[in-house]
Amino acid sequence: MTVVPDVALRVEGLTCRYGDHVVVDDVSFVVHAGELLSLVGPSGCGKSTLLRAVAGLDRASAGRVWLGERDVTALEAEQRRIGLVFQDHALFGHMRVDANVAFGLRHLPRSERVARVDEVLQLVRLTHTARRYPHELSGGEQQRIALARALAPRPAVVLLDEPFASLDEQLRDDVGAEVAALLAQQGTAAVLVTHDRAEALTLGRRVAVMNAGRLVQIGPPDEVYGHPADAFVEGFLATTRWRA
Repeated sequence: MTVVPDVALRVEGLTCRYGDHVVVDDVSFVVHAGELLSLVGPSGCGKSTLLRAVAGLDRASAGRVWLGERDVTALEAEQRRIGLVFQDHALFGHMRVDANVAFGLRHLPRSERVARVDEVLQLVRLTHTARRYPHELSGGEQQRIALARALAPRPAVVLLDEPFASLDEQLRDDVGAEVAALLAQQGTAAVLVTHDRAEALTLGRRVAVMNAGRLVQIGPPDEVYGHPADAFVEGFLATTRWRA
């Protein structure tokens, strides 16, 4: 493998099979440090399965996953430096916000743990919620806390699976833009899985379009929107209200 210094994530020929059914079919792409790559496609196209295989939550049938110069293909999810943010926030309801954010920092001395929690809560502008419980927060606040928890261990990459789908439209737009800006500010590479085509085009520095398990086009939003690679991409994006 040729090492490119600013490539945070490299996926090479990733394939996921369940019996005779190929869900992800020979997918390859890279994500650069500080870049958000939007992964979009119709329901059942394999995008969430791809994300889970990159995270190590599901085992790929073939292919490799690299974080920088490190081949993590054979590692379990907890051994990979990858942060995860899901649609349902996955916060622990019985734990305060500060304890939720500190969950992945148990290996640190208490003083360092407290300092890092305060740092990421400042980053998402929610230091005032540290002693609250998740049910006391709004949906947007819960999603920002989920991001803070994902960023706390300083991951090489953050994977976001439909993270804004449960929010109303205006809040989804606001929180999405804020999350994208925070990731770029931290220089953290990210992959955003979404079914929302406008969201993919708006938030992604590049957009990857999947269909039937395959990656059919990847490029800057204006290129993918304005110059679709085939009839599927053209039809899939045709009704999207988006301005470059």
